[in-house]
Amino acid sequence: MQDNEKYKRILATEKFFFLPVINVDGAKAVEEHWLSDHKIINKRKNGNPNLLTTCGEENAGTDLNRNYGVDWEKENEKNHTELCGDYWPGE
Repeated sequence: MQDNEKYKRILATEKFFFLPVINVDGAKAVEEHWLSDHKIINKRKNGNPNLLTTCGEENAGTDLNRNYGVDWEKENEKNHTELCGDYWPGE
């Protein structure tokens, strides 16, 4: 019961922001692929037209999750240096 009071206090004193979609480019690409050929693509990056020819539509862009004040690089040291990799944090 003590934990419930803790969470009630947090809910009463803190502000919460809910963002249903941050990667609108990725959501658009997933929707377009589903509507055209009923295929769900893994689009975790935003759309960057400058990288389309290098990486292709599915892998072009910046992983927006890597641009917050958290040290994600330690978890994915290998992957965050690959331009077309899943975890590219951008320039």
